[in-house]
Amino acid sequence: MRHPYSTNSEERKHVPFYLAILAVVASLALAGLFRWIGWTPLLWVDFSSVMFLYGVLYAFFRRIAWKWGWLRQLGVISTPILEGTWSGTVQSDYDGESNPAHDIEVIIGQDWTEIVIRLLRPESKSHSLSASMVVTEDECILIYDYLNEPTLGAAETMHMHRGTARLILTGTDNLEGDYYTGRDRKNIGVIKLRRSR
Repeated sequence: MRHPYSTNSEERKHVPFYLAILAVVASLALAGLFRWIGWTPLLWVDFSSVMFLYGVLYAFFRRIAWKWGWLRQLGVISTPILEGTWSGTVQSDYDGESNPAHDIEVIIGQDWTEIVIRLLRPESKSHSLSASMVVTEDECILIYDYLNEPTLGAAETMHMHRGTARLILTGTDNLEGDYYTGRDRKNIGVIKLRRSR
């Protein structure tokens, strides 16, 4: 299930204002069009109301328009698009002992305001509970808390636990960083991911 994520990007202050102006202009245009064609919408379904149009514009922007390249080129949007399937490795240092790297798959679902990060391994699966992005001109840092649940075939030493990961986006298709788990697991490690699709 997706959850909200925070970002330091100024776009979340400016974009709602731009959408509000667009909703007012669209409302005036629709009201004029309805008068011109002689149609009066029902009171309970006023397609030309500013609030209705703002809601439609916001939903469209949140799901689709925020990904448009020209908005990024203009500097309106700086939040990176992380959505997709990522493949890579995780190498843990459990109880101070370095272990070999294991293959993992990470699936990220994202829109402009919500995200979910799912990590899949044969012996466990995890999903994010909260997330934030620190966006600068040079990099993006994704920090998220997760809940990990072992699968039926997992070792007896594995149990449900929480953890935190900090990943740095390089380019548009590489995430690399580290993670640590709850204090009872005493587990830290390195994650390396590349977007596969």
